[in-house]
Amino acid sequence: MGAMTRSNGSTVSSVVIGTRGFMAPEQSAGRTLFSSDLYALGLTMIYGLTGKYPMEFTNNPATGELDWDSSLPNIPAHLKTVLQKAIKMEVGQRYSTAQDMYLALHQSQSQTNTQDTVLVAPANNTGGMNSSSYNPTVVVSPSGQNISQGYYQPANQGNNNNIIVILLTAILVALGVSGGFFAMEQMRQNQAKLDGIEQEKAEEEQKLIEEQNSQGENIEFDSPDPPINNNPPIDNINNQLIRVIVMTNNPADEIIIKQLYPDAFRSNYQGQMVWQVGVFRIRQNAIQAEQTLINVGFNPILIPQN
Repeated sequence: MGAMTRSNGSTVSSVVIGTRGFMAPEQSAGRTLFSSDLYALGLTMIYGLTGKYPMEFTNNPATGELDWDSSLPNIPAHLKTVLQKAIKMEVGQRYSTAQDMYLALHQSQSQTNTQDTVLVAPANNTGGMNSSSYNPTVVVSPSGQNISQGYYQPANQGNNNNIIVILLTAILVALGVSGGFFAMEQMRQNQAKLDGIEQEKAEEEQKLIEEQNSQGENIEFDSPDPPINNNPPIDNINNQLIRVIVMTNNPADEIIIKQLYPDAFRSNYQGQMVWQVGVFRIRQNAIQAEQTLINVGFNPILIPQN
């Protein structure tokens, strides 16, 4: 398990799932591929055949590969080739998909089933044969037992077929497991992407607030709810107080308004609850406050006072 700390102080943890000795090199580094599961599957097959963990095998000093085949001197050559390819250290030298490995094992089974028929004829007398003394040619196994089906099956063929059936079943299980791993990986990547978007949005909002606060507006506040004079035109204001309000009931807007103007408070305007940003003596300051609120998405109202 690992953890990293972001610039905002939050900590994100990650988990590498796998069994020691069975994980591919790239999986140990946190980069999982389809062939990583096939690498683990190949080592699992070897463990099932030998009863030994990967750590118990020595490494070939020339190639760095595990020297496991010396523990299975009687393994079919094609099956040995399939397993050796599945556990290659280099990703590009392995099977890229489970389908490729399945076809290779299927080809191995087909070659195992191809055997020569052994025919043995009984010994005949030197004299002529007649219909009563003639014995037909029969098919026998090397041990001398008659085979009623007419062909010879090697003694170890049944065991090899059972092994291949088990391996094919293991591949199907690996397909399901790898699908689950990649689904989890996709979910983790999507969550990381969402976290990044939220972080960027928060940074942009913080930057905007800092820029607005750096303008150093001179805001002067008087007592709340001064008398209203039916909103005469702003252009005609001459040395009048100007009240700046925002009409909103959204709790999220309260956070933004209070960040921009900590002294803002709830007030009443024409029977409606509004946020009063301030009352300004200088007209230019009121206009600057109006523009600041517009920049963050509000529609402020400027109200001249007597």
